[in-house]
Amino acid sequence: MSGVSPIQRALLAEEALRAVVLSYLAEHADAMDTIEGIAEWWIARQQIRVDVERLAYVLERLAGEGVLEIVGDGSQRLYRLRDGYAWVDENADEELAS
Repeated sequence: MSGVSPIQRALLAEEALRAVVLSYLAEHADAMDTIEGIAEWWIARQQIRVDVERLAYVLERLAGEGVLEIVGDGSQRLYRLRDGYAWVDENADEELAS
């Protein structure tokens, strides 16, 4: 976040936390917990959900690019390297040069 002041960054982080808390409460209207419990359960749970959604997007993209193969469907989908796909480590040349 180039060009963002520390105060702006703090405000953005606060807004993100606010959104996470409200999102959790939208699903669990009767929930209540301590600050520690909210941090451990509410915030962590929402973060995992976001990470899983991001992961699903990345896996689908890799499958679309022909890197991964999808086996099965629905919640039982399995992902693996497509047979015959030659893995190329783009950082290998950089590591050899240093």
